[in-house]
Amino acid sequence: MSLLSREELNDPNIIDGGPLAGDYKRGSNSLGELILRELTGRGDKVAFVHGITSLRMTFGGILDQSLALACYLREELGVRSNDVVALVSENRFEYPVTICALMYLGATAALFNPLYTARMCSGVMFAV
Repeated sequence: MSLLSREELNDPNIIDGGPLAGDYKRGSNSLGELILRELTGRGDKVAFVHGITSLRMTFGGILDQSLALACYLREELGVRSNDVVALVSENRFEYPVTICALMYLGATAALFNPLYTARMCSGVMFAV
């Protein structure tokens, strides 16, 4: 059974992978650990294709960039587990790299879009 409505299932801009199968914990203690494990070994397989430029990002590219960013966030900016980091960005190709880096560190991403209204921003800040 899908979590999407019939209307959403017919929307060409929504891709539904169907029901979840199996145990997604897979021996991981955190979501960051699970993502790290899943990215490892997928190397040159394409993870994302930019809709306008057709630029491709591989799983290996996400892994390399997100690990480098996680090290920078930890060593240079002092980001630690349970920290909340505001990410103010429109949807960008680099977005998943940043989210992965924060998850590796056990930090929480407070996601803001520059197009948010003041009311929407206050809702996000209240939730954090």
